[in-house]
Amino acid sequence: MTAEERRNLHAFRDYVTKILDPTYILSYMAPWFKEDAVQYIQAEKNNKGVMEAATLFLKFLLELQEEGWFRGFLDALHHAGYSGLYEAIESWDFHKIEKLEEHRSLLRRLQPEFKTRINPNDILPELSECLINQECEEIRQVCSNKGPMAGAEKMVECLLRSDKENWPKYLKLALEKEESNFSELWIIEKGAKEETKELEDGEIETSDVQIFYKEEPECQNLSQNSCPPAEASCTQSPIKPRNYQLELARPALEGKNTIICAPTGCGKTFVALLICEHHLQKFPRGQKGKIVFFANQLPVYEQQKSVFLKYFERHGYKIAGISGATVENISVDQIVENNDIIILTPQILVNSLKNGTIPSLSVFTLMIFDECHNTSKLHPYNVIMFHYLDQKLGGSSDPLPQVIGLTASVGVGDAKNTTEATEYICKLCASLDTSVVATVKDNLEELEEIVYKPQKCK
Repeated sequence: MTAEERRNLHAFRDYVTKILDPTYILSYMAPWFKEDAVQYIQAEKNNKGVMEAATLFLKFLLELQEEGWFRGFLDALHHAGYSGLYEAIESWDFHKIEKLEEHRSLLRRLQPEFKTRINPNDILPELSECLINQECEEIRQVCSNKGPMAGAEKMVECLLRSDKENWPKYLKLALEKEESNFSELWIIEKGAKEETKELEDGEIETSDVQIFYKEEPECQNLSQNSCPPAEASCTQSPIKPRNYQLELARPALEGKNTIICAPTGCGKTFVALLICEHHLQKFPRGQKGKIVFFANQLPVYEQQKSVFLKYFERHGYKIAGISGATVENISVDQIVENNDIIILTPQILVNSLKNGTIPSLSVFTLMIFDECHNTSKLHPYNVIMFHYLDQKLGGSSDPLPQVIGLTASVGVGDAKNTTEATEYICKLCASLDTSVVATVKDNLEELEEIVYKPQKCK
């Protein structure tokens, strides 16, 4: 092995550790690995996990000085069934493995659904070519000993490490063959990829990609009276919240990720203002909160930007907005860094995360999604939450922002009965990582007085 090959293996070690279970190839590495090294690696897997075991394996591997160990390593990969990793290392081209990352992210995101809907024994025969033989056997054993849900979790773990470029396609075919409704979530067709590319390449209207439910912009009830005439400000001060608005805000004020579901015209934006004000004030001296508020449509963006500016200007906070119409003339990272509240159309953040302008969602302490019922499929809201859940499930120690969703109706999709409707709502909650759906229960009479006789702004 040349010094260059050693350097390359060290440089590409992250690909190896994400894919390789070293215990599957240790028997092939016997001429180069001492028995105590083998035991250390096996113990590392049992105590800390596969990735840690792979990291330790690579450490031992790169310390070897004996002739032929690199060729022996490649042969071990080939014999154990790691054909994709074998090909990538032999050519030092990891392009095919890198292309699988979007599918890994999707599978990690859908793991809770997968565990509850899929019986691994039903689809394992169709996936055997995508998995190592030992993995197939381990999945069967887990199903037998601990049940199908544990087996499904094991299957996801194995698929996430698969180096076979066709595993997403085989998974799709297996799900369709079993007529599993989970297949509707597993979007890998060419059309879906093209739509994803459009979303990534630039800001486009949601209607150009897919039709999503959209509620009309409500005239926010920001005072004790109903909405004033057009020439009057919708933010009169001082503002006293209604009891039902405090009820809607309570879970979020307690720090919980929350979907706030209440009728159009009841003042959900005012509830959001209350939450933002409380959030910014809770930080101790020397620390600051940073809030991002997402609005899907440009008119709603302009409306909400105006409301936030008028409400918070008296508190001394800095507020700015970025939309597709202004982004070309603005430095997104500077706007985010220099302001306390940022109003965005969501594709701005999707693009900024992709190009690295915004390194991660950890720059924010609170995210608010207006019309959050759109968090599904290829909508920019869902892409943002993909990043959130990837960071949460990927073991990052960086803090994540609190998540708040606003909607007049969570919807039920194509549900035909109560069970399907419940599943749909649970899926929305999972998409937004929320534990609470806040609705008005204790102050319904007060809410009905406002909502049943609304006066709309002209």
